[in-house]
Amino acid sequence: CNEVGSTCTITGNTVTGRGPVGSGDAAQNGIQLGFGAIGSIVGNTVTGNYYTPKTDCATGVLVFSDGVNVQGNTLNGNLCDLLAETSNSAIDGNIIDPALDFPFSIIGNNDIVSLNVVRGSSGTGVYNDGMNNSYSCNRISGNNGGFFFDNFSGPGTPNSVHNNSITGNGVGIDATAIGSPAINATGNWFGCPAGPGNPGCDSTTGSVNASGALAAPPPCVSCSSNADCNDTLVCNGTEVCNAGACMAGTPPSCGLGMADPQCNAASCVEPGGCTVTQDPNGSACSIPPSCTVPDSCQAGVCTSGPGGGDSDADGICDANDNCPTAANPGQADLDGDGQGDVCDPDEGPLNPTFVKLKRANNALKPTGTVVVKADFVAAAPDPFGAASEVTVQASSGGSPTAFTIFHTWSAAECPIRTGRVTCASTDGKFKAKFKAFKAAPDQWRAIVKFRKQAIDPMQVFQGPANVRLSYGPTPPAVGSIDHVGSVSDCRASTSGMLCRQF
Repeated sequence: CNEVGSTCTITGNTVTGRGPVGSGDAAQNGIQLGFGAIGSIVGNTVTGNYYTPKTDCATGVLVFSDGVNVQGNTLNGNLCDLLAETSNSAIDGNIIDPALDFPFSIIGNNDIVSLNVVRGSSGTGVYNDGMNNSYSCNRISGNNGGFFFDNFSGPGTPNSVHNNSITGNGVGIDATAIGSPAINATGNWFGCPAGPGNPGCDSTTGSVNASGALAAPPPCVSCSSNADCNDTLVCNGTEVCNAGACMAGTPPSCGLGMADPQCNAASCVEPGGCTVTQDPNGSACSIPPSCTVPDSCQAGVCTSGPGGGDSDADGICDANDNCPTAANPGQADLDGDGQGDVCDPDEGPLNPTFVKLKRANNALKPTGTVVVKADFVAAAPDPFGAASEVTVQASSGGSPTAFTIFHTWSAAECPIRTGRVTCASTDGKFKAKFKAFKAAPDQWRAIVKFRKQAIDPMQVFQGPANVRLSYGPTPPAVGSIDHVGSVSDCRASTSGMLCRQF
């Protein structure tokens, strides 16, 4: 499309040259617009225009008119893919991949050059000879040099280069052929967050201001693979190319699975990635339950302060627990002695008035007997008289061994009536009756009988006789509340021992 007065719209064509042609043959141009013609070259595919030797530039697209729009073309396999000797033109969105010897040349002034891809040339990716040209959002990668600014046709400066991805070219911007002012190349991605000249980054040479380098490929630059989007930083995750646009990666979750997050700090540190560091010993931390003694970090583990653990797992730390070895979440302490009911062996006195311990007649017949009579006071909040297990234990000294016997009745075996509790085992061998005094309902009298017991015929009893009454909301074999007493006025008999309180 030539000559002043010609206006051409060249779009959607596939133009295929004859490939390399030798000296003396025509140096083909795929699409040509020049000699004062105007118009646009949009969305074409041009390949196979090549001349040998490389003394003439067979081009994919050749422009030597001003005010032309060259947009969205795919050019490859041409000795000179795009040669634009033009001013006041728009050159954008063209793809030259893979590029050959002289892929992209702008000779002129005031051109807007954006969104182009020039990749894989054995020569310089972009050649500029002119002033006030603006380059933005271009991907210039994997060439033997990125941008080269020349002054063959004039001063060659000023020009601006912003928001481009300039990677894998060795020298990303070469301005050794021009003087001042410097090429304004602020805000570009050179292949690494540290900027040009650093490991992994393209460099610059000559009169170039490349300050403010980007830490990642600019979003406006199109991509064709995930590698185009990689910002080389492990801590930013793996960036991906989605429909021609780079998507940010997902940073690694460094704290997952950390042994004790209270006493360790997880962070991502380049270039290694996730790193865990221990907090200093003595740093504050907290292990439930909250205690008056502070917990602290020790060697990366939150450690209870002295007495600050919870050995019985009842929600009360040992330092504040009135019974640290047995669960007592309500901190019940009937007698107010500072020792919780579940571990206090004596919440109140028991007054045994009669204890009879009788041996079996022989080893073959369980004919032993235990009889206990006692009284005790169970004033509120003492829970006696409520549904609970009840245990009675009798013991004495003796030779060769001391003697102890006890029995526990379940709540179901101890029906309750007002002022009366009657306990009986299903086999009838263990019975106990508890009755409150009418005049003093907090005072109780107990009569306990163990019948048909296998008490060793050789057992020797020795005073005093000791009696323990245990009960409670959820007692073990020996209940939460214990009333304890003894009677020392004891006399031995042929069958055992009888103790009375006179």
